[in-house]
Amino acid sequence: MICRSRVLDPKEVPDQELIVHRGGHLQDVRVAFQRMAAAEKPSPFMLTGPPGTGKTLIARNALRQVAQQEDIRTAYIDCWTDYDDYHLLTEVVDRLNLGVVHKNSTARGTLVNALHQPADKARFIILDELEMVHEAKPIQELADAPSLSVACIVNDPDEIADSLSDVWDGVPKGSQRLEFRHYSVSELVEILSKRAAHGLSGDPVTERRLEQMAEAAAGDARLGICILREAARHAREAGVAQIGETHLSQGVETARRKLYQATLERLTTHQQVLYNIVVSQGPLSPGELRKRYRERIDDPRSRQTVNTYLDKMEHYDLITVTGRTQARSCQVDTSGYAPPERIC
Repeated sequence: MICRSRVLDPKEVPDQELIVHRGGHLQDVRVAFQRMAAAEKPSPFMLTGPPGTGKTLIARNALRQVAQQEDIRTAYIDCWTDYDDYHLLTEVVDRLNLGVVHKNSTARGTLVNALHQPADKARFIILDELEMVHEAKPIQELADAPSLSVACIVNDPDEIADSLSDVWDGVPKGSQRLEFRHYSVSELVEILSKRAAHGLSGDPVTERRLEQMAEAAAGDARLGICILREAARHAREAGVAQIGETHLSQGVETARRKLYQATLERLTTHQQVLYNIVVSQGPLSPGELRKRYRERIDDPRSRQTVNTYLDKMEHYDLITVTGRTQARSCQVDTSGYAPPERIC
């Protein structure tokens, strides 16, 4: 039933024909990149919105088109993985092919010098999950690098202003912002219909089933595409050519569990410790959670950094934070995804 698995993988950057209801955003990003390339000192461009709304898809598609030009170097950086000063600079220099990176042995000064040398080509980078960068130094180095244009992807720009003020103050003022909202049910139906037409053989899914998938995804295209893929797999395993009600229900549960587990696997050591405390001892106030975290780990992060971790886990539906000020409470979120298994 699944004839092109890549089409049903939300992590893959799709062909342009599969980009639905984000054509205007794609054009906006292209225009922004053109303006940045023409500027002597380009300001950053910011894409904001909840997970599953197409931010990374659009930014990476635009970057792929930019990369086809011979006079431009490009790099995509997932800051969730490479968020400290040294590793972020290493990834940027390595992916821009500046020729000085030697597996965790390149001096920081060498990396900075490579970035700050007069550039033979224009350079574009995307910093995804920028909230995870907690030091101003690497962002300032990128802001000072010649011929370097930066696009940033964040869930909530207010969190950068509140919890990453030192970092954001290091970025030139006047950044442009493009906001992404949740998809409507009808928009998700069209997205899933396109994916089904290109990724599944035969005619295995009805319009009503697509509507049910879209309703279950609640505006998150990433989840919707996963539901389509998993429902198709369950139908195939059952030996039938049509996705039925049972396969749909199984697909929703499997997709939620897989996305939940994939997010858990991305957590850093510090985030895992926080998450495990919430699972085993929650609900907890943020203050009590930070206290227990400090008792468990030798090199605890700052209060500001821990709050950023909690915000990020809340955005990705791992935890919920309810209440206000002193009455706030952190607990495991089981509303949108399947109940998690503990990480030990």
